[in-house]
Amino acid sequence: MDTTVKLGILQVWQAAIYELWKERNRRVHEGLTLPPACIMRYISETLRDKCSAFFFLSHPLGPRLAQFWFDPP
Repeated sequence: MDTTVKLGILQVWQAAIYELWKERNRRVHEGLTLPPACIMRYISETLRDKCSAFFFLSHPLGPRLAQFWFDPP
């Protein structure tokens, strides 16, 4: 498997776990529940932010990740 694909899958996994844990804490501590579409939007925004950080820090995988996420084959 290509390095870009592996990193992309890892980023999705991390973003999903992070946002789901935030939703769990929101429900337990604040009594609020967000619709699934909002959680998906937050995951997407997290991925976009991570990709932008790689790109702007001139990481070698930055452009490849941007293409992977924003211009899939």
